[in-house]
Order: sequence, then C-alpha cells, then structure tokens
Amino acid sequence: MKYLLFIFIIGIQIVLASCNQNQTELDFEKSVAYEIFPLLIEKIHFDRRLLPPPPPVPHYNDTNQLIGYDTIMSDSILKEWKHKAEELKADTVRLVIAINDSTESLKYEDYKFLLKRYIEKEIIFKKIDLSEKYKIDLERLVADPKLKFKYRSNFPSKSNIWNEEYNFHLSGIIGFSRILFDPSKEFGILSTGFGCGKLCGTGYLVLIKKVNKKWMIDKMIITEEA
Repeated sequence: MKYLLFIFIIGIQIVLASCNQNQTELDFEKSVAYEIFPLLIEKIHFDRRLLPPPPPVPHYNDTNQLIGYDTIMSDSILKEWKHKAEELKADTVRLVIAINDSTESLKYEDYKFLLKRYIEKEIIFKKIDLSEKYKIDLERLVADPKLKFKYRSNFPSKSNIWNEEYNFHLSGIIGFSRILFDPSKEFGILSTGFGCGKLCGTGYLVLIKKVNKKWMIDKMIITEEA
C-alpha cells in the first residue's frame, strides 16, 4: 500500500513539474513577444493619411511623346498635403489599431516552409507545435502614446470593419503569431501583418535575436502584399 502511495505521489510530482515547465516556456515566449512589440509596431505601422500625393500627371502630344508634366496642379496638391501632414502630426488625436484578440496559430511545418523559402542562413529551430493560441494582453502592449489598441472582436467582421464610421481614426489592423525559438533561445521567428484598408496590407516573416540580453529584430521579410 505504501509502495502504491509512493508511486502515486511521484506521478503527481512529475505531472506538476511538466505543467510548470510548459507554463514557464509559455511565459518566456510571452515576455519576448511583449518586449519585441514596440520595435515591431514601429516598423510595420504607418498613418495612411500621411502618404504623399501621386507624382505630377504627364502630358503627351498626338504622337504619344512626353511633352511635360502638370507641375502647377502637382505643386498645389503637394503644398496642401504638407499643410495637412503638419496638422496631423501636431494633433493629439489617438489612432486606434485593431489587434487580433489572440496570437495566430502556426505549426512547425508552416515555419519550416517559410524558412526554406525566405531564409538564407541556417538556424535550427525547435520542432514544436505552436497551434495553441493565447490571448493578447492589451495592458502589456507598449507603443507610441498616440496609438491605442482595441481587440479585433470589438469591430465588424472581415472587410466590414472599413465600412463603419467611428468617432476615432481607425489606423489599421495587426496580428502576430506564436514565436518559434532555437534550442539556445538566442534566435526566434514569428509572423505578423498590418492591414491598412480593404486592399491595403503587408505580411511579414520576422527574425529576432538576443543582443546583450535584449531582443532585437534581425530581419523582416515581406511574405505578402496588397
């Protein structure tokens, strides 16, 4: 009886140790995600309202030869844009970004495909299933004070999000995946994306590395663009 009790206690300890290890791994991943987020949002976010106007309209003669550009109209538009851009930069209105409620679920096989297609240097990553999601904590997202984050679930689904009128400026939609690390936890890889309209957005594969005990973005590769 004592032997069976001993076996039972050992079994419980093993299960608890395993759970603690898994929790520690996830906590570590989350800490890296929130640490790298300010650098990530700085690189992928932009205010679409500040995009410069198109170049001057070219004019052609009857034989389709270029004879000049409509610089008068172009200069007027550019001057107006610069004035508006200065106003937008100076205002205190916060830009709202809709962020996916949870991380994207990706499997090791997905990363393996991306690595083979986009990455030149050889980094061995741990073979692990990252299909389980975790909810993103908005309180831990650090970014420019003008940016405010709201869960994607608070907005209309799919492209309908861009059809609504809001009492704030919706600056975009972002999301990011789980992070896959190498065994030494010196390198990591994740995917992210920023949507700026119905037909406006970019997806990235992001390589991160630890430098002087701090996580930095090593490389960003565009995987899709609209």
